[in-house]
Amino acid sequence: MPNYVTAEEVKTFAKLSYEDLGYSDEEQYDAFLNDLIVAAESLVENYCNVPSGYFKAGGVTFTDQVYNYRYPIFLRYAPVINVSAVKINTAGYGQTPSWVTLETTEYVVNTEAGCVYLVKRVTAATLQSVKISYTAGYTTTPEVVKFVVKSLCSNMLHEILQRKISPMVRVDDWTVRLLVPDCFTRELKAMLEPYMRRFVGAG
Repeated sequence: MPNYVTAEEVKTFAKLSYEDLGYSDEEQYDAFLNDLIVAAESLVENYCNVPSGYFKAGGVTFTDQVYNYRYPIFLRYAPVINVSAVKINTAGYGQTPSWVTLETTEYVVNTEAGCVYLVKRVTAATLQSVKISYTAGYTTTPEVVKFVVKSLCSNMLHEILQRKISPMVRVDDWTVRLLVPDCFTRELKAMLEPYMRRFVGAG
């Protein structure tokens, strides 16, 4: 799947050419930028407590995630694009699990809040008695996330120049750790606040 932003978008945003970074041609510079974009995406995802690719168009699919029975059942990730299956365990404690797939009329989904209401059935046991398959994330990458990724990349590029880090720099864990404290600014983090996932409890 494509990155959240393109190398061309980063170049336009940062206003830096391949010569500025010491590369001999656009191809080398683009390869470096693509690696930098992946690193910036990972920083954003880790900060927001979401899985890799969460902000890409179409989101991320989770199959048979297990939950305790509650009313409602809050999914681990939201917003929800769609729920493909809800299963309940009809066996009681100490018995072999017996999973039954519910009809779509037997549950209601609040996609924005990321919660599922069982309306016709309850489980025989409470703990680990519901399995839900769903896709969470966004149908298109949020513009705020794109802006933060471009800003992160631009900040790191300018930091590389300012610190006079060797041209032909390679993106690796050491480089990212070196640059991030100054580049991932408080303002950028504040912009990501609405996209952060805070987990209250398991199940």
